[in-house]
Amino acid sequence: MREHIYVAVDIEKAGTKLIQYPVVSVGFVVANAHSVLAKKRFNLKVNWSSETEGGDFEERCLNEFWNKLPQDVINGCMIDVYSQSDGWNEIAKWIDNLEILYPEDKYAIKFLTDNASFDIATIDYNLEKYVKRNPMRYSSKGNYRSVISADDMLDMAPDEYVKLVHDHINSLSDACHNHNPINDAYNIFLQYFYALQYKYKGTCDTAKYMGSSEFWTTHPTSDDVIKYYMHK
Repeated sequence: MREHIYVAVDIEKAGTKLIQYPVVSVGFVVANAHSVLAKKRFNLKVNWSSETEGGDFEERCLNEFWNKLPQDVINGCMIDVYSQSDGWNEIAKWIDNLEILYPEDKYAIKFLTDNASFDIATIDYNLEKYVKRNPMRYSSKGNYRSVISADDMLDMAPDEYVKLVHDHINSLSDACHNHNPINDAYNIFLQYFYALQYKYKGTCDTAKYMGSSEFWTTHPTSDDVIKYYMHK
């Protein structure tokens, strides 16, 4: 049986339209059933003015979203910036390198997202535009890898459980949903983790599914979340 490798991904964009507005930053978190294996962020060059001033940003998105974020979040998007073309080529190389690190005969790479129709579609569009590459989920051998919507999975649980999970995850400094795409990607991975906890109703069955009992001692847990499903 192949080991599962989970690649959670999140993007930040300059606007709400998939094609019209460029990507500002992309974050990846790679994990298995034991631990987080890698975190990677790519910042892309954008003109930080609104489109009405000749910049790249949708005016409403800039005023209602970006201008209200803490300055350290904005500053984080301006470190080690690539041009759009160079950046997407580097992202493609990084994705392709996953197959070298985790060859398909031994590992099954699964992509995790909280917005497949927008984030994954945006990545696939830019990979085609700048790299002439097939969508991210396609391996170099043409195999079709899973894209899993972690938030949709979690939303199948009762509202009270979902609230407990979000409250817990957002209490973690490295997983709080704060528009740092690496933190947000780890947030997505943990949503998947707790969705599986609910589905399998207990650590033993879930650990068997994930492939390792160590998963439960090496990833953050919440007493409230554990108590919720253990008493169902």
